[in-house]
Amino acid sequence: MEKIVSTILLVLEKWWWFFLPLVLYYFTLFFYKWWISWDVWDKEKEWEILEIIPPGEITKPFKAMENVMNGFWAAFQSTPDWKAEWCEGEPKGGSKWWSFEIVSFEGNVHFYIRIPKDSRTTVESIIYSNYPEAEILEAEDYTQKMPPNLPNKEYDFYGEEYALKEDYAYPIKTYKDFEPAKTEQIEGEKKIDPIYNLLEALSKLNKKEQFWFQIIAIPIKDKDFPWKTHIKEVANKLAQRPTKSSKKKTIPGEAFNLVFKAKIPFEEGEEEKGNAPYFTPQEKEILSEVENKTAKSAFKTSLRALYFYPFGKKFAPHAKIASSYFANFSDENMNNIAKEVATKVKYFFKERRVFKRKRRMLKNYILRYPGSFPQREGKLLSILNTEELTTIFHFPVKSSNLPPGIPRVMGKKGGPPPGIPTE
Repeated sequence: MEKIVSTILLVLEKWWWFFLPLVLYYFTLFFYKWWISWDVWDKEKEWEILEIIPPGEITKPFKAMENVMNGFWAAFQSTPDWKAEWCEGEPKGGSKWWSFEIVSFEGNVHFYIRIPKDSRTTVESIIYSNYPEAEILEAEDYTQKMPPNLPNKEYDFYGEEYALKEDYAYPIKTYKDFEPAKTEQIEGEKKIDPIYNLLEALSKLNKKEQFWFQIIAIPIKDKDFPWKTHIKEVANKLAQRPTKSSKKKTIPGEAFNLVFKAKIPFEEGEEEKGNAPYFTPQEKEILSEVENKTAKSAFKTSLRALYFYPFGKKFAPHAKIASSYFANFSDENMNNIAKEVATKVKYFFKERRVFKRKRRMLKNYILRYPGSFPQREGKLLSILNTEELTTIFHFPVKSSNLPPGIPRVMGKKGGPPPGIPTE
């Protein structure tokens, strides 16, 4: 034994330089991908912020926004080749993204979208195709107007990041549960669509208060991130569908089963025969909803909200505006969106840890980095399809139902600006 140990030590002493790269491979790979993706590729991208002023009335708010989501998915999805990924730093599994942002400045609400600068014409075309009476304006980055040293003794903020609580195969409650069944019910849309509650809460902020609500969406394809494959596996498990045994049957093995177990050779097992199980109506509905989620395109989605207030004057209900909004999409039998990270801790070095968490969350918001940064997947990147994302972000039906401080186009427009394709 001593001889073996001494031999190993001798080899390590002489050949340590050969084994070192093998040991450091994964560490080196991680930091290289981080550096080339975020310090090279990301820094070279140019971004633009547009403000969208929605029309005064929208006949089909959910259908129009879902069309926008589908258009964005087609325009932004991409799969980098080997050179783009390893030499240029383009991330795999969703390399392009945008962010929808609803922001309130002392009760004045604005709708923003942040996009790659070279995508502006495409984005405007998609929006005008579905909202021809909307206005799209180039806007300054409002995040740059805040003091760079927040939190400080004059101004403070509270932040939360949200995620699906259950497996993403289970969908949240969607607009199908809110959309009026008949056109004449639109007058009662305020009571049906939770977006009104969100906008009304944002319009009631106090002086010197701000609320930033951000949704980052990264289009994904199953070949890059097998989300459909995973959901199908969950559906098969729920349905108790039979799976063929991976163990190949042989003549000697079947002969053994016949002699010693009295089993008929090459007979299918119960799991292979596929005896139909019994499902309750609720179980059938859950299975149907899970399977239907793969029928539409999907996104890795990052959800976060920041509430700013003068130091020492935090108004607790305003800090929970986003959480209250997400509660509308909760389904006890399926899924819900809830707080995953907050600028609050319970134990050990609380003040310092809260400060660092706030600075990190603010930085990620300003840079529009997806949740779980620098990782490209994780708990803070929920998988939502176009129907779910539309449910969370869309424009309200009628401007007459909106409180003061919410922007909207009141008059009819002749159409989108010339030169913008809408087909």
